[in-house]
Amino acid sequence: MNAPEAALDYSRFLASHDELLKANAIIEQIAPDDTPGLPAAHEQRAIAFSKLLSRGASSDYLRTLGWHLKQAGDPSSEGLWLAWANYYRLSGQIDRSVRALEGAATTNPDHWFSAADLYLLDGNMDFAKRSLIAAANAYRLRLGKNPLSIEDRVQLALALARLGEHSQASETLRAGLELAPGNAVLLKGANQLEIAKLEQRFLQSDSFAERLDSLREMLTKSQDPSNVYPKTVDLWRRTQSQQDRDAIKAFLDEALNNFGPNPNLYFAKSVFLLAEQKIPESKAILELTIQSYPEHGLSLNNLAWLLANQQPKDLPRAKEMAERAVASNPSIPTFHDTLGAIYLDLNDLPRAIQQLEIALADTPVKDRYKIHEKLARAYESVGNRAIAELHREKSKPPR
Repeated sequence: MNAPEAALDYSRFLASHDELLKANAIIEQIAPDDTPGLPAAHEQRAIAFSKLLSRGASSDYLRTLGWHLKQAGDPSSEGLWLAWANYYRLSGQIDRSVRALEGAATTNPDHWFSAADLYLLDGNMDFAKRSLIAAANAYRLRLGKNPLSIEDRVQLALALARLGEHSQASETLRAGLELAPGNAVLLKGANQLEIAKLEQRFLQSDSFAERLDSLREMLTKSQDPSNVYPKTVDLWRRTQSQQDRDAIKAFLDEALNNFGPNPNLYFAKSVFLLAEQKIPESKAILELTIQSYPEHGLSLNNLAWLLANQQPKDLPRAKEMAERAVASNPSIPTFHDTLGAIYLDLNDLPRAIQQLEIALADTPVKDRYKIHEKLARAYESVGNRAIAELHREKSKPPR
């Protein structure tokens, strides 16, 4: 074994014993940020930088990630494929990000679901379906080799359910319960499948009463009511009838009495108050929710928006709330959008651009125009008129 490979093995040994500073010092020598080194060490550093960026680290690390990815050579491991996918996603190259996820899926079929999600984000329904079919085929093949694999059976059922094949998904789980009666994972999967059917009924129905009944049944059968309450916001936005909206409020009050406090329930109430222009009341509910649930990202984000946009404005506190929202869940693009807009108002332009670019990469195509408008202003302010103009061209609402 040559010296660089031995050094890499030793750095891994140190890392496994929590000697992280010593491990990093070694690996930085055999895989520098500006000189080609050992490809396997560059791969390890690329994966580390990718995880760092996923946690909301500065986009300044993106260039460093790209360097280590190129020095690592052609991707052959799941981790390196995922690092490439993350690099492309954060660079706004959604097509390449999906292709990298498809590469990772050859090792772990779970990534077909992520590929499908990105295709949906980009509005490509046909390719999303293709990814889900690939997932179903992969798990069907695995299950054929090992019919007792609970994880593969549940994932196959999930893929089938997302393809709309609910009867096949149910039969897949039923067959598993015959092989492993009472298995907790399969029972949970069956419950999730039942909830998914109700969600589909909720989305497809044209009747307000049927939608509300679907939510009520979901709430009764769901193991986590937190996932039900956000759907009341969607239902509220679909109707202009005050009678219907009063029924939604009554539904939440009933849920509070039957199932107890929940941050998503309080958040939904605050959204309704905001829609009714009852700003102080909405803000008060958000403040109380954050006191009881200090890491509830949705409440932190909306409070940040109110503090930044409603008089009297409080941009320093808005920034604090928005930063806490991003820290609570860096994968939600809306949180980065809010934080980027606040940085823009504070004239912290590098951070504004960083956050808005992250938001842009993960926002559905039809909703990106608002972020393009903010990025146009930010790049114009730093003197980069060429990029500003590119964003300005995309800042018009889609027809």
